[in-house]
Amino acid sequence: AFGTHLRTLQVPGNGISAVAWEGGSLRIALAVDAFIYFANIRPDHKWAYFGNTLVYAFTKPERAEHCVVFFDKQSGNKLVKYVKKLLMIRACGEYCVLATKTGEANVWVLILCNAIGAPVDSKYINIEPVYMTMTETHVVCASDDVVFVWYYSTKTARLTSIETAKESGLRKKDAKEAVWFIDDNPNVSTSGFEGFTKGNRVAEDPVSCIACSSAMMIVGRESGTVMRYSLPHIQLEAKYVLRCCPQMLAINCDSTRFSVIDINGIMTFFDMDAGKGKAANELGLPPGEHLTYERKDAWDMRWADDNPELMAMMEKSRMYILRGLQPEEPVLSSGYLCRFKDLTITAVLLDDVMARPDEPDLELMIELETKSLRDTRDILAQVGLADASSFVEDNSHPRLWRLLAESALDKLDLQTAERAFVKCADYQGVQLVKRLAQYSDKSKQRAEVAVYNKRFDEAEKIYKDIDRLDLAIEMRSRLGDWFKVMKMTKEGAGDDQMINQAWVNIGDYYHDRQLWGKAKHYFNLAKANEKQVECLYSLEDYDGLAALVKDPEQQLPEGSSLLITVGEKLASVGLAEDAVEAYLRAGDVKGAIDCCVLLNQWDKAVMLAEEHQFPQIEGLLVKYAQTLLTNDKKMEAVELYRKANRHPDAAKLLAEIAQDVVKSRAHPHRALRLYVLAALEVEKFRSKTLRSAQGGGTTMSTLAPKGTMAAKATAARGGGATVRNTQATMATLDGLMQGDAISSENKMLDQAWRGVEAMHLYIETHKLLYSRKVDAAMKCAEAMGDYTDILDPRDVHSLLAIAAFHNQMYAKCSQAFMRLEQLESLSPDRREAFQDLAFKVFTQFKPDDFTIPEEQKRRDAITPEYLKDLRKHYMALCAPS
Repeated sequence: AFGTHLRTLQVPGNGISAVAWEGGSLRIALAVDAFIYFANIRPDHKWAYFGNTLVYAFTKPERAEHCVVFFDKQSGNKLVKYVKKLLMIRACGEYCVLATKTGEANVWVLILCNAIGAPVDSKYINIEPVYMTMTETHVVCASDDVVFVWYYSTKTARLTSIETAKESGLRKKDAKEAVWFIDDNPNVSTSGFEGFTKGNRVAEDPVSCIACSSAMMIVGRESGTVMRYSLPHIQLEAKYVLRCCPQMLAINCDSTRFSVIDINGIMTFFDMDAGKGKAANELGLPPGEHLTYERKDAWDMRWADDNPELMAMMEKSRMYILRGLQPEEPVLSSGYLCRFKDLTITAVLLDDVMARPDEPDLELMIELETKSLRDTRDILAQVGLADASSFVEDNSHPRLWRLLAESALDKLDLQTAERAFVKCADYQGVQLVKRLAQYSDKSKQRAEVAVYNKRFDEAEKIYKDIDRLDLAIEMRSRLGDWFKVMKMTKEGAGDDQMINQAWVNIGDYYHDRQLWGKAKHYFNLAKANEKQVECLYSLEDYDGLAALVKDPEQQLPEGSSLLITVGEKLASVGLAEDAVEAYLRAGDVKGAIDCCVLLNQWDKAVMLAEEHQFPQIEGLLVKYAQTLLTNDKKMEAVELYRKANRHPDAAKLLAEIAQDVVKSRAHPHRALRLYVLAALEVEKFRSKTLRSAQGGGTTMSTLAPKGTMAAKATAARGGGATVRNTQATMATLDGLMQGDAISSENKMLDQAWRGVEAMHLYIETHKLLYSRKVDAAMKCAEAMGDYTDILDPRDVHSLLAIAAFHNQMYAKCSQAFMRLEQLESLSPDRREAFQDLAFKVFTQFKPDDFTIPEEQKRRDAITPEYLKDLRKHYMALCAPS
């Protein structure tokens, strides 16, 4: 409610009489006596830098969330994600952490992200993260009076861990998180916030800043006290007292010093190793010393990652590099410090980035070198290796020795280069020098040096000048630059094996970029059939895949295992015929049958099973059909039986479905169609049985059990014409008997057409009644009396009573009523209703029929010839055109 004191700026003079902000920027003007002072405000942007990625956040007017940008310094690519209620960003190593506020009260979340913004882990906490820092293993955050430490673990760390479950059970595990009140000692036995209670306590000396390294964590407090804790085993080790209120802390790489920027912008140093041998604390640590050296107007600082004596700091609009406590010449810069490593400072002009945050530019990422690195370059360029070696010896650093080694290699001074590589512990460089010493040709040595320094075009030119195109090809192949390899092979170098390898690798290049067409072309040239199959499948060129099976010019050899892969890919898109042929050419008959079953091609599956004697297909067919019937998928089961040429089973199931429809009394036309389909399946079965018996085909042998006349006739074939005719006759009779035996097992199949006739008469009776053709309707209703096993007798007699009444044939009407009243299935109420209706009718009309002429009797009569014509009509109607 009262704001937070951020920074105090002292200006010379008797007093400030006026102050004004510059519109649209963070610069202010101060009127002091007769002078005007300008001051730049450095805002605390939400940003961090890790690896080669700059991550920063900004807000857009049209969105409530923060827009978080992950900008790759090397490639210039950026990735954007939106985060609600973002508080701050910190980073270290390969990860960054985003602190955000959740929608719940007193709950915040820490989100661990990688370089592309993908969340890796998260942690919910119950304190507000006012201050936060991060190492490669820990995230530390603090409110004004509570400190929380989270030992985060990534998926990579968990996967690469070789600790067994037994070992992990025996070892004492370190706490993954710890939280404690700032005035208490850390309690690592609690399980995070579950065992922590702060109560109503409020720290009289609140936290003002925190910092940590891989070995320790320090917490600064407003009174100037700095508390030192060990990591990863969290323990309070020491307390230091500063002369100021710290606002920013930073620890050097070996955890011997830390730097402080206070609320007035004054930077000082604290040496934690000072006072060794004097009054040590309980843990044997020296008391330390707050050094008197200070720098004013400091706003950023960064210790070197590889040298505890080097640090970079920002003072106003200048950057200073301190070696020990000695500053180098300042460099004009307003960049925020990102990293200090290998004597190179990486900085970002964050104010310029935030001016256009949607379009970050690589030019805003700057790299500045230390004076020693610049001087070494100048000495190497202007004086020589001897003086440069002496200078590097005096200012020893791995980066300088590496620079000296590179320069010595360029001048082929192998002795100096080897010494420099040894100094910077570069084993590969030492091996390179030893290899160069074995070459007698200076040009070849220069080429190898150019390769080592990544000047590949220069190395290729040297190889070509000494007429060693083979070495140039070898270099390009090691680099994976196969396009250059192809270009050089066209100049006459390289053998067929190298050309083939280049084609394969160029194909892989296009394959990785999903340019399937170009990849296929090169795989085809290299005869890399397996990779070519992948490209054809990705291109959805199924004709090309089929050509590998069938085309004599392109087909794969018989028995090739790749044919199975082709078959699988063809089967995955439903091309059963080509897939089956691929499996058969590979010699995998079972795979071909499984493919047919999977694609519901049961006729083909049964044929293959018969041909290759696979009896398991029968059980699989029955099992699959039973599964469909259990799930009430009767029509799918019918289709299964039809495709497997199991016509009797299909007819039986269709008739059952039709009977269910008849009982529902809802869709008579649907019942008629189902009965027609059932009858046609029976006709197919009879025709097939007769054909197979007459032709002696293999199908009949599968239908007839061993020992039947058909099987014996088929086995004995091979005699004279008379014998063959006799055998054919016997086979025909046996086939007909076989069909009759199957039909007799199921009454529904034996009377397949009865259902068609019954439903046709039922529908026709209704049509005639509505057309007022009552005589013809009565004759149809009378014929329906033969189908009471299919139709409901109540419907049959009711229709006859109605038709006879309207045809004034009251005797027939009376008989129909009598049959209705005698039905056992009628309820008493229904029977009484029929009796009342009959009483009303026949008290008015005498139950007599009038005499009908013979000619009228024959007209519209339902005769056996009529029923035969009816069957022919439906068969012709369903015949393929």
